Amino acid sequence: MRQLFYTLLAVIASALPAVAQPASTPIVNTEYTRANGQKVLLGHCSPSMMQGGIYREWYDRSYDGYTIDSGLAKQFAPLLDGKVIEVFAGSWCGDTRREIPRLMKLLNSSNFDTTQLKLIFVDNSRDLYKQSPQHEEAGKAIHRIPTIIVYEDGKELNRIVETPVNSLEQDLLDILSGKPYVSNYYAITYWQQQDDVNEKLSAERLAELATAIKHVSKNAGELNSYSYALAAQGQLTEAANVLELNTLLYPADPVSYLSLSKLYRQAGEVKLAQKNLQKVLALQPDNSEAAELLEQL
Repeated sequence: MRQLFYTLLAVIASALPAVAQPASTPIVNTEYTRANGQKVLLGHCSPSMMQGGIYREWYDRSYDGYTIDSGLAKQFAPLLDGKVIEVFAGSWCGDTRREIPRLMKLLNSSNFDTTQLKLIFVDNSRDLYKQSPQHEEAGKAIHRIPTIIVYEDGKELNRIVETPVNSLEQDLLDILSGKPYVSNYYAITYWQQQDDVNEKLSAERLAELATAIKHVSKNAGELNSYSYALAAQGQLTEAANVLELNTLLYPADPVSYLSLSKLYRQAGEVKLAQKNLQKVLALQPDNSEAAELLEQL
């Protein structure tokens, strides 16, 4: 029954128009050194940036250590023709360090035209959370890294989020052949398909969305993480909607209430901030951060 539900969702998603376009920004190959001395890649980069310097060790380890499923790769290789692949990655991210060298090995073995590969490195700092300095992520709901988006004729076919559902080869074959495919964190994809989520949602509308999303939301961290990305981009109303939804899905999770209180405090909604802090303390009486914030209000 659950598999049937996922299949129906995938069919619905494939019928919806995709408005995001692959990146058209120039390759900048930016390496940034943080105040603590850590070097990271940022913005639109060529794959060669991962193959040298401090990045080469993890790139070579994942690339050389991966064994391609040649049977599946042979099936999807001809389907890559005319496609654009956009990758949002983080050189600081363990999942990126594992999955993207493997993806490169697959694409190289399939003779994919790498001029049609858009490799975007995002930051994980507070001010640029899950964002690129060139903001290629805008409007694309990038909340987990890596995110691999496949386009055809400028329209998104589907995406692999953070890790493959089955394997890189199988997931790409499913996407390229038009089979039903539901990525990880599909609750975010469903949310993004709604037209009204950037406006303040009523309790009734949030309850409706909670009913729809509860079958595909895996844990509280899924939507919490997305709310952080939205807030970092200045989309505070939508971020608050996401967290309000999460409190309906996971009423025993104090993190959503705490994050909501901070958003409402920032917006000057003192009573709503206090209400959510009180919920945190009801769930976690020893939460010193919530107690301190409540005292300040």
